[in-house]
Amino acid sequence: MTERAGRVLRRLGAADADALLAILHAAYAADLELGVRFGASDATRDDVLAHLRGNLAHGLVDPAAPERILATISIRVPWGPNPGPLALPHLGWLAADPACPERGLGSEVLERIEDVLREQLRAPAVTLGTAREHPWLGDYYVRRGYERIGSRDLGLGHLTDYHLKPLDPAAFETWRAAHVSYLEGIAR
Repeated sequence: MTERAGRVLRRLGAADADALLAILHAAYAADLELGVRFGASDATRDDVLAHLRGNLAHGLVDPAAPERILATISIRVPWGPNPGPLALPHLGWLAADPACPERGLGSEVLERIEDVLREQLRAPAVTLGTAREHPWLGDYYVRRGYERIGSRDLGLGHLTDYHLKPLDPAAFETWRAAHVSYLEGIAR
């Protein structure tokens, strides 16, 4: 658990399933209105429980109301049930509560999980995917230091653009030299 700006980033578990489901549906409703469907958009409680078992889900909470999730993000690990495109941690299910009056919670939870990956897991880099058809998400991730590395059709009704961000430049160069075939295998 890490605290910053009066908010705590903590691991989520089965007891958080209903709160996680509520924030996912609230946050992803705007994407559905744009015609963009992500896997989390219409997740069921069973989907959320399976996600919590197979991934490292985190929530940004106020210590005064720790049961209310202000923002969430999950780390999908390469050896888990739903790995990303490379042998690196992959981020997913990023959501911020649209009913929360504070702005920037999504950026805060993204920055804080990058710190966890860098400092606790010693990850050389991280990947994430977003819908190419989304009007602003791809540009948002580029502004946050992510580089588009390829795309795939995952059957969600849109192309998924994959992005990569080095977290430790020296470690990433070592990783890249050892995994060049992984990078070449992603369609541009």
